[in-house]
Amino acid sequence: MHIKTENYEWTHGRKPRGDGHWAFEIKLFMGDVLQFRVPGTYSEACKKVKAEARAIDDVSSITVLS
Repeated sequence: MHIKTENYEWTHGRKPRGDGHWAFEIKLFMGDVLQFRVPGTYSEACKKVKAEARAIDDVSSITVLS
């Protein structure tokens, strides 16, 4: 499952990395949007948000927020 980082990269001028409180947006095919905040390293946060997305049936995209 791919996490879109384009908006983050445009805002910060680099790819997401390091420690922090990461915010993600999961868009569903039905039009709903879920937001998650995950503390820790970016790679740990990605693993957690992907696990959340797998538990949801109709995910259309995941985006890291800036």
